[in-house]
Amino acid sequence: MIKLKTLLMESEKSFKAWWLDPSAKFHEVYKDDPQYGHFYWARDYLQKNKSWDMSNPNSPSYILIRDGWIRVTFNYYGDSAIHFDYSKSKKPSQKQMKELKDLAIELNGTLFDDSTNGEIDLLQEEVLKEYLQNPVIYLKKYLNMSAREQKEDLANHNPHLVLKWIEEERSYDTTLSSKLDEEGYDVIEFLKDNLPEDYTDFLDWIYGKLESREIESEAPPSWYILDYREDIKNQWLIHFSDNAKDVWMDQKFKYGLDDLYYVGYTTQHSIEAKKYGGYNFAYALGDYLKYARSSYRSKGWKYGKEAVIFRASGIKAWHHGDEEPQVIFWGPSTHDVVYIQELDGDWGVTNSKSGRVIYRGEFPDVVKWIVTNFNQYKSALLP
Repeated sequence: MIKLKTLLMESEKSFKAWWLDPSAKFHEVYKDDPQYGHFYWARDYLQKNKSWDMSNPNSPSYILIRDGWIRVTFNYYGDSAIHFDYSKSKKPSQKQMKELKDLAIELNGTLFDDSTNGEIDLLQEEVLKEYLQNPVIYLKKYLNMSAREQKEDLANHNPHLVLKWIEEERSYDTTLSSKLDEEGYDVIEFLKDNLPEDYTDFLDWIYGKLESREIESEAPPSWYILDYREDIKNQWLIHFSDNAKDVWMDQKFKYGLDDLYYVGYTTQHSIEAKKYGGYNFAYALGDYLKYARSSYRSKGWKYGKEAVIFRASGIKAWHHGDEEPQVIFWGPSTHDVVYIQELDGDWGVTNSKSGRVIYRGEFPDVVKWIVTNFNQYKSALLP
């Protein structure tokens, strides 16, 4: 946690600003430029670490926020408050929220979430529960957004396209044409605050671009390819992987994607993008036999040659890209993870201490045996 004496060098009323990175580390930005300090710090960071250049259509601040960074200020409005904002599709992690709370308490200030326009009551832990303990709640809400909210989410992830919209649809408008040199984020906010009808037209236009596949991105937004079906509460799930043993040893999924916008296509993202953990996919036990088989993969399963069966809560959704029902869960929340491995042509489970085979057979029989006998053999099945 940042100490008070390092935060306030002049007086407790000084303006301060930071970026809070995904690992919950503060980075102080330029003190002499309250309005553009975050932008310049982000630009320099990306140029140094990510080979970013000025031809990139996205602003440096947008890129950091998209990647899970949080923009933080103290006393920006002369109110002795910590203000923070982030991507609506990438909520603050438990570590990040703890650091923000600790900072506000040490500075004897209030904590204000600019992304929701709400003050965080530091004395009521219940207020923070959705941030800290129930990340699947955010995914459920995200997938059930209204059509208007979906369009706004699409615009926020592609802010540079508002400039293309002006060129194509509003080139005759001198007010809007004069903003072609501004950041897309700023132009969108201008439309929203001053030209609501034009703002609605832009939202309809950008959604049309998504429908016609004219938006270039890594993948369509999750809400476009995932249809929420039902809640899953502490049920047995099965996940296929080429690294199932590692998941079993850790008793959780260390890697995962926590950006709600992209969570529908986790396999398209690198390990680097997943290193902070997040959402993962599995099958409900009633679905895997119908949907997980593949004649093109080794051992006959789509997503890997091994598997783990475990208990977790999540949501079931229909994946339009994969054309199957999938359960999405928060990787660190899993428990009772059991490793299913190949044993000389069969499948089975072994004693984690002695290596002795406990049960072997056809894959469905092994799954059924684990569910039926887990409590009796728990100490032998878990690492």
